[in-house]
Amino acid sequence: MPFTLNSISRILRCYSYIFHWRDTTYKLFTPLGGAIKSVELIGNQRAQQTSFWSDKVIQVRSYPLSLAMIKGIPVPEYKLKQVEQFVANKLEGALKYQQQQAHITYNYRELQKLERHGLDLRLAEECHELLRSLKLPITSAHGDLHIENMILVDQEIRIIDWSMYNPNGSFVTDYIHFYNFAEAVRNNESWTVSIQKDQDFLRFLAQRVDTEPVLLKAIYTLNRIAAEASQFTNTSLLPVNQIDKYNSVLNHIVTSIKQNV
Repeated sequence: MPFTLNSISRILRCYSYIFHWRDTTYKLFTPLGGAIKSVELIGNQRAQQTSFWSDKVIQVRSYPLSLAMIKGIPVPEYKLKQVEQFVANKLEGALKYQQQQAHITYNYRELQKLERHGLDLRLAEECHELLRSLKLPITSAHGDLHIENMILVDQEIRIIDWSMYNPNGSFVTDYIHFYNFAEAVRNNESWTVSIQKDQDFLRFLAQRVDTEPVLLKAIYTLNRIAAEASQFTNTSLLPVNQIDKYNSVLNHIVTSIKQNV
């Protein structure tokens, strides 16, 4: 299909593109994605230095406009049980880490930045305060753990795209995102909708960390909003409808916490 001004404009509005050459995968960044390239490279390097993640990180090489890594293959559907066992094992490993205040797992300043773009900071503050008693094992977090960010290299699971890596995060929120993302994809809905549901994995996880499912929804939501906001050098680029979704899920969670906890 020939390039037109509209097609070129659409390409430039994206952040990155993936292409493969022989045994190497390249992630090419557009001008809008330059800042994310730097963040992803730093996240990759930091994750390699942690005992929790190091054996699952693929080292990337940096070039002026791209990142490159060894080529893997997408995880096929018949390997889903292997992936779920991997996630379960990581959770068991995480639960051995020291528990700390859950507040340190997200950057509250990223939430405050969104107030001028329509985020109801009153709801975020209420959610923040209602989480003061929650403690989680601090392991560091991938930040966007789902099956599309996993590949197989020599039949072993490896994790890619560390742009949301959080050195102060908890695998607990990664665990939630893995299953919540799958639910959202299955129903063609936003994560802000799927996290509002009562789901078996949340009840199981709440038992393991000795808390209530609604508090896990809250800590995940604040982590997710802060992480998504951090991807934008200019937070005004966040779509207005996304801010509306944030307000909706925060309102739901704050109301639920007050009723149930």
